[in-house]
Amino acid sequence: MRLLPAYLWPRFLKRRLPTSLWGRSLLIIVLPVLVMQTAVTWIFFDAHWQTVTARLSEGLAGDIAWAVESYEDDPTRENLDRIAERAERSMSLSIALQEDRTLPTEQRRGAIGVVDRVLDRALAGRLDRPYWFDTTRYPAYVDIQVQEPQGVLRIIAPRERAVATQRTSSCCGWRWRPSC
Repeated sequence: MRLLPAYLWPRFLKRRLPTSLWGRSLLIIVLPVLVMQTAVTWIFFDAHWQTVTARLSEGLAGDIAWAVESYEDDPTRENLDRIAERAERSMSLSIALQEDRTLPTEQRRGAIGVVDRVLDRALAGRLDRPYWFDTTRYPAYVDIQVQEPQGVLRIIAPRERAVATQRTSSCCGWRWRPSC
């Protein structure tokens, strides 16, 4: 689609805009109100989305910190199985220990970055161990890995636990098993 040349714009606008006093006064009153209402609505919902996302990420970081600390209290396979079963049933988290591994070195961050910054801030506030996370590899999940002396504790969480989304999901009955 081609745009009009610059010298034709005044004529184009003059033909399209209202010519009566009623039409022009309506345009002068209604157009600023619509623009202002659109801007205020956008700002409100964006701030609300960021607040909800921050709170969801804080909750997820707290659940991950609970799982890591519970495992560190008793780093046995039986304890890990018990923690993994409880975390999956109560918090929709899938937990597995990848023995003799280290955290990945590459940074996988999303294009927008808001979610990554909020999740990184929440995890940094709750975990005292090195961690790594990926929000891009799986569209419906967040992959979080925490370094332990025995290896890497890998936690897969539904994306809805970390990010405010528009779609609703049912977390009942899902079962993620990361490959070890």
